[in-house]
Amino acid sequence: MLPFRIVGADSASPAWDLARSMGDLFELKVTGEFGRRIAHPPSVAEQWRQAGGTPDTPLAEQTELRLARALGVGALVRGTVVESDSGITLAASLMDVVAGGLRVPTVQVDGTVEQRFDLVDRLIVELLARDAGHSPQDIPRLRHHRPEAVQALLAGHQERMFSSEQKRLYREALAEDSSLADAAFYVYVNGEDPRDSVELRYAWEHQELLPERLRAYLQVIAAGRHGTIQTEAQKIAGYEALASRWPEWQEIQEELGGELALYGALASIPNWRTRAREVLESVASPTYYALTILTELVILDGDSARARVLIDSLKAQGETALEHRWRLALQVGDSSTVRELLAEQPGVDLGGVALGIAKIDGRGAAIVDSLVEAFRPEVFTSIWGWQRGHERWWRDERQETRAFLRRRFPPSDATIPLYYTLFLGVPEDAAAREAASRL
Repeated sequence: MLPFRIVGADSASPAWDLARSMGDLFELKVTGEFGRRIAHPPSVAEQWRQAGGTPDTPLAEQTELRLARALGVGALVRGTVVESDSGITLAASLMDVVAGGLRVPTVQVDGTVEQRFDLVDRLIVELLARDAGHSPQDIPRLRHHRPEAVQALLAGHQERMFSSEQKRLYREALAEDSSLADAAFYVYVNGEDPRDSVELRYAWEHQELLPERLRAYLQVIAAGRHGTIQTEAQKIAGYEALASRWPEWQEIQEELGGELALYGALASIPNWRTRAREVLESVASPTYYALTILTELVILDGDSARARVLIDSLKAQGETALEHRWRLALQVGDSSTVRELLAEQPGVDLGGVALGIAKIDGRGAAIVDSLVEAFRPEVFTSIWGWQRGHERWWRDERQETRAFLRRRFPPSDATIPLYYTLFLGVPEDAAAREAASRL
């Protein structure tokens, strides 16, 4: 962060002091707590002056890039403060120090000299949001929020979907600025956990603060709690409408594919499994969430070659893909690999995966009802409620469920057929069941 160039102001003007102190002002807001941080401004300014920089005569671009590389930073902010009779303009661009090209073209904010510190906040938000990929049309509304809150929100977007760290960052954003309805919205989107219903209600009651796309998304994601959507079939139809309206919106394509795969049978959606796979296969850069569901669909279709490709994609994202490797080995009758993977992955966890598979095995409500009746796993109650048009929301009894499964089904070769027939029950996998029964 170099001192800004000054245009149209003398040394007695507040604009002059503002240009010289931009590094310090940025450092107060971009602290590194949510990712980026500013290199120590006094040290940077001193080296800039030694290289010949002055407020009204900046260094050449290549000289500034060499200075930035010597400092070991990854990005360089270059800017200008322009004072005129009508007020003050702050303009800045963000350069990639390694490649030497622009990461964010010049952006600017305008106001009065008295508003200069607010203008600095707006400039920070503009640069960070543009660098994170936000469209220019979406950024003006973010300018009115605290830079710290926007940084936490943007950092949350970079985390793995549905991770605890992602949710923590969204909560931090909301704590930094309670008017940032986007953060409340994303807290609930991260897993649709009923325990986050307070944030969902806040987003619903302040949806006028959300951009158009998120307002439309909110109508679907709030199903069963707010608005007119009350059943899973209606929710899937809502996602289909969003995907049709914004076909480039990858997050919605993944949500549609996931809803079809997990709940299509329960919602009596025709050809739900084929449609789910088609939607997820169309996603250009699928996340872990989409890859996980797509891999299971592919395994259910008996497409072992495609399953191996997808498993490699999961591993490339840093995942072990143990569950899917286990499923694939079971399907092709590779008993030695099944044993090896079962030793790596406790059987109780595979039981949880199997419960998830039961939701997309093609038998719909019948198998879910039998599982709920036999084991009362609370994870199924929300699905059960959707199918019947009323709410029975999931409660966090995972520890109890895991302990129960561990007692009933200790991991061993002998339990593999039990896991398979009791939890999976996939009609298309008769050959795999036969292979499992021989273990």
